[in-house]
Amino acid sequence: ALHRRTRASHVSTRWKPSTASNMHQRETIYQIAFLVQDANAAAQHWLSRGAGPFYRFDNFEFTQMLHPTGAVSPRLSILLGYTGDVMLELIEVGEDPTGLFTAPVVPGPHHVAMLVDDIDEYLGRSGQRDALVMHALFPTGTPIAMIDTRPQTGLLTELVTADDAVAGMLAVMREAAADFDGTEPIRSFA
Repeated sequence: ALHRRTRASHVSTRWKPSTASNMHQRETIYQIAFLVQDANAAAQHWLSRGAGPFYRFDNFEFTQMLHPTGAVSPRLSILLGYTGDVMLELIEVGEDPTGLFTAPVVPGPHHVAMLVDDIDEYLGRSGQRDALVMHALFPTGTPIAMIDTRPQTGLLTELVTADDAVAGMLAVMREAAADFDGTEPIRSFA
């Protein structure tokens, strides 16, 4: 059973709601997330290979998190950026009472993410309800979930509800990536 525990979030978000029609196709992988020891160094690696710009989210915390242990949200520093049509998420772990972002401790690929219209409907239809290990909200109020697909893929899978806040954020980031000339490689939404 998942238990709800919350911790106040310190993340400021200001995306313009959007109904961007160019948002990623539903139920396909649009993001690969990596655990890294130094998010800035990891971003420099990807920037030197044509990715970017990256958007910084320091002290990121989920809200209204449900986790089997009842743990509060992990505190993460995140950089998000595009390389082509693929979003890269570079995660530097501050603290993680859930253990979801610290096991394995070795830096490397952690999860993939896909957009869904309705998490509960997707879990029921896909038969993956028993794989649910976390349900929470982004600071924007967008519902997300983590399912344990490590036995099949070696990675967790994050389900992100394709709402207006997510569409707006992705549209801003994809437009910035299309026009990226190398200036201001690390940016903020705040």
